[in-house]
Amino acid sequence: MDNTQSATHFGKEHATLVCENQVIAIEDLNVRGIMVNRKLARAIGTGVCSECGTVSEGLPLNIREWACSDCGTKQDRDIAAAKVILQKALHTVRSTEIKACGLAHKPEPCLI
Repeated sequence: MDNTQSATHFGKEHATLVCENQVIAIEDLNVRGIMVNRKLARAIGTGVCSECGTVSEGLPLNIREWACSDCGTKQDRDIAAAKVILQKALHTVRSTEIKACGLAHKPEPCLI
């Protein structure tokens, strides 16, 4: 597959994703910045409860499941992160005017 075919395929896949979903939520990470500082990359350990929003600081990356210290909900780190990203995206969508081709105005960045 050459670059033109690849771009066309990507464009079709992109269009399919957009047409089949009401919201696509992504997390904007500065991966390059994280990878430059290996200590930072290993030290990132925030867990956010997807039920009550409590932030559990300092969770080692090897801890994949934990119980929220406030509400007691058992959390899977990846699933909780996905839920929080979706919640923040839905909040952004609800607080902005959406047009068929994108946002009518650029919302404030949503930092997680």
